Amino acid sequence: MGFALGGRAGAILMRSLVVLVLASCTFEWNSGVPPFPLSGDPPPLGSFEQLNTTPSARATIMTGPDGAPWAAFCEFWSGNITGSGVARQCKRIHLHALGGLAPPNCYPNCAAAEFRDQLIDGDVLLTHPQAIYAIKEDTAANTRTLTMYRPGELTGPSFVMPGGQALVVENDPIADVFVYWVLDPSTTHFDVFRRDKRYQLTLPIPPGIPPMRPAAQFQFDFLLTQDGNTLVVRDPSGQMTAYSTLDGSSRSLGMRPQDFLIDDLHGAVLTVGDDGLRSVPIFGGPDLVLVPFQIDPAKLQISGNDAFYADAMGVWWLTLDGQTAATLVGPGGARWVTTAPDGEFVYSCDSATRYTGGAGDGWIGNWRFMERGRNVRFNAAGDRIYFLEHAATIGNYGDLHSVDSAGDTLLATNVHAYAVLADNRVLAIENAVYAGVWNRLVVIDQDERIKRWVVPSAADFVMVPGAKEMIVDVVSGASGYDILRVPTP
Repeated sequence: MGFALGGRAGAILMRSLVVLVLASCTFEWNSGVPPFPLSGDPPPLGSFEQLNTTPSARATIMTGPDGAPWAAFCEFWSGNITGSGVARQCKRIHLHALGGLAPPNCYPNCAAAEFRDQLIDGDVLLTHPQAIYAIKEDTAANTRTLTMYRPGELTGPSFVMPGGQALVVENDPIADVFVYWVLDPSTTHFDVFRRDKRYQLTLPIPPGIPPMRPAAQFQFDFLLTQDGNTLVVRDPSGQMTAYSTLDGSSRSLGMRPQDFLIDDLHGAVLTVGDDGLRSVPIFGGPDLVLVPFQIDPAKLQISGNDAFYADAMGVWWLTLDGQTAATLVGPGGARWVTTAPDGEFVYSCDSATRYTGGAGDGWIGNWRFMERGRNVRFNAAGDRIYFLEHAATIGNYGDLHSVDSAGDTLLATNVHAYAVLADNRVLAIENAVYAGVWNRLVVIDQDERIKRWVVPSAADFVMVPGAKEMIVDVVSGASGYDILRVPTP
């Protein structure tokens, strides 16, 4: 239901790191002959711009108020990584402006025009695609202060709330509205806070709901719409109500089953129960009956206007606007995987939990192209499929394959992550059974049958939206990573 604060539960999880010391950074985990030869020499790491000042956690991309990309990574933490994989708690987030300038029209809350780096400290830091919550604890007063930051803003609105364990539920990815619930036996209500402080919604905890364990009660739940302007609550009696976080007004949505989710695209609540799959307009109007009979809510998947569910016959597809009735698109299938550029559906006959990492077989119609893989992608033209085969691994790695009219081609082995470029070349983190200096980022040209170095010791990377560059995480010993800004080859 959300993020629990208090004690070690408030930690931001990072990946555990296993480093083995080897004499050479070109150690090969695979003893077989590589599919394509690795040409050239690894470029020196010093030839790339380094964004961090101390060993850091892996980087992500955030979006500023103007839509510009920022690199974000934890640069200081407390605690130790244990053998059980419990991660350290981040205490400082480093933001780096990839555009190089402060967001426009943000003065006086922004630094000078050359402002590029921002450090955000907190006892607990909650990161979202467009905001960071920095939480400071006052143990003496038993209060905490939560400050909302957007990339490029030197400060943001703050909220002082009761301390102790608490549940925080945000409206991702914007994260400018959040629910705050104190997990204490004496708690009688919960609150919704807005970044603009236009209104603070306060609702009573329904009778019979233990304040310490709201997430464990299946008869009671609440969800924020993506814009944060509405909180949908279903109480234990089955009554569903939509509350405005703008002014506190409410609208009854009637008696509804316990399984529901928000359809932000159509301004509706999707309910799944004995009366089928229904689209209930949040702002009034009749129900739209999408499936007139009961389906398994655990097998329902939503992607934009498309919905998929599985039953004994296979995978069914319909549209949430009601224009397309349920159609069998995956005979014998257990789940939808992705949709090809030409609209064909990729499905799997293996459930997402059958194998580690969500691996499974892959089908298009009656064609099985994948045995036990994951991370299925297409090139822009839609005539080549990429995927990690034999990827039911704890370390989330597999063998990178591509399939087209010429057949199945093995591109690289022990690949952790990859991205398909516009010209069909592929960037891949290979040699990645474990994170270590032997990991490397390479670019593979299938048509030329050659593989070239991009960054040595690279454990992961993320493409920068709208730019011909990427942020690369380079192993820098047992304590973390160096964050490099690298041009796309």
